[in-house]
Amino acid sequence: MKLLVLVFFVFFFVSCSSKYSVDKKYKNISSPQNYEIKKLEHDLLSLSSTINKKEAKILSRILILHSLELANSYNITGSAWMHNSLINLGLKERGFCYDYTQDLVKKIKKYNFKTFKFYWAVHKKGEYFEHNALVVSSVYQNFLGGLILDAWRNSGELFYLKVLKDEAYSWSENKNKTSFYFKEKEE
Repeated sequence: MKLLVLVFFVFFFVSCSSKYSVDKKYKNISSPQNYEIKKLEHDLLSLSSTINKKEAKILSRILILHSLELANSYNITGSAWMHNSLINLGLKERGFCYDYTQDLVKKIKKYNFKTFKFYWAVHKKGEYFEHNALVVSSVYQNFLGGLILDAWRNSGELFYLKVLKDEAYSWSENKNKTSFYFKEKEE
């Protein structure tokens, strides 16, 4: 009987996935998505007067919408923690925090942002509950002056906040990952 209940719950959670409506060309954006894009754009611009408005607009659209696309592609099931459990059980393939982070990096690197600097953020590096995300700042700010960009925390709905204001995690820069993914161009 216990096995039957376990099997039921596993299949229930595997079959219940989040599906976000995201236009692949980012043309038809829902009101809630547009609101989040505008809010993030405002927060990006508030980082520094040196931030280019057009870049902030583009980056905010990419971050909000691509995070949702990633959740769809990972076939996210329930909370981030629940989804991690399903990956660990071999029932899902991707959707860990570092998957979101790597895939967001791939997307934003397609654009040549001049007024933003990106960092790989880590909480509890090397520990069982290690958590990864991105940080964005102006090119004139350091890691701690930026915004944390965490697509995993809310299962694809991008969480963002000033790094030092995040009470859930104590972030530090993973300099090896930052260096690997965001190599400075040699002149």
